[in-house]
Amino acid sequence: MKTILIATDFSDHAKVAGQYAILLAQQLDADLVCVHASIMSEAKPDAFEIAHNKLEDFRTHLQERMGQKRHWLELLADQASKQGVKSQHHLVDGSPANAICAAAEEVSADLVIVGSHGHTGFKRILLGSVAEKVVRLCKSSVLVARSPIVSQEGLKRILVATDFSDSAGAALDQAGVLAAQDAAIDILHCWHVSGLAEGPIDPIVGPAPVYSTMAEHVVADAERRSKDLVSRASQAQRKVQFHLFQGRATAGVQTFIEEQEPGYDLVAVGTHGRTGLSRLLLGSVAEVTVRYSPCSVLVARQ
Repeated sequence: MKTILIATDFSDHAKVAGQYAILLAQQLDADLVCVHASIMSEAKPDAFEIAHNKLEDFRTHLQERMGQKRHWLELLADQASKQGVKSQHHLVDGSPANAICAAAEEVSADLVIVGSHGHTGFKRILLGSVAEKVVRLCKSSVLVARSPIVSQEGLKRILVATDFSDSAGAALDQAGVLAAQDAAIDILHCWHVSGLAEGPIDPIVGPAPVYSTMAEHVVADAERRSKDLVSRASQAQRKVQFHLFQGRATAGVQTFIEEQEPGYDLVAVGTHGRTGLSRLLLGSVAEVTVRYSPCSVLVARQ
């Protein structure tokens, strides 16, 4: 990865994203592009300001706000520069999500990092409107920074969800790039035999023979295919393990995450969804993982 874009609104959530951006840019020797997007050209005075001839005050206030945001953006870029990261900053005019995606495309960003204003858990619906749209619309891979960085040595514990597709392979490769040199990488495949093959389960003899046969085949095939993935992710100091979890992937990934102690620094998923206005979903597993994972999530695009 040669270029990382950090999208910031200067909130506490964005500060967490900034920590990820600077650390990863250091680790990868990547350029960092700091971006803040807001609608400036469409800003208009309200009825009170117009009625009381406060237009000049409105313009002055708008300029001061833009100046303050530009200053905060410069501080972020300076912070990166002081840590040896080549950085630049851009204050862009436009609807935040669309402007961030456009900026990422313009600078050929390999990775976009955003903070999450959403809450994980049962009550969550959205990440926060800007982060949600960036994840869905951006052509680059997106890292949703949710939990503070535990170690300045980088991302130490990573989970990669796989269905053995090309998009899941991209998630594994990109997670490997972002991982610390001595990271532990777990590769998870959730399996489920559905339909008539499940058959009735007799309390005495157990599952129907057809189900048992199919389940054994699924497990054996996954274990065979896992060997290439483990080899692909392995480096001298890294510990790579493959895990099978019986259950549908949408729920299984989250259940597996919740059972782990200590928790993960990052969960990586591929996406089968399309970018652009026609996209509604990332793909069910990616969608659920981004929304409900308690840790940061990488949505990898090929």
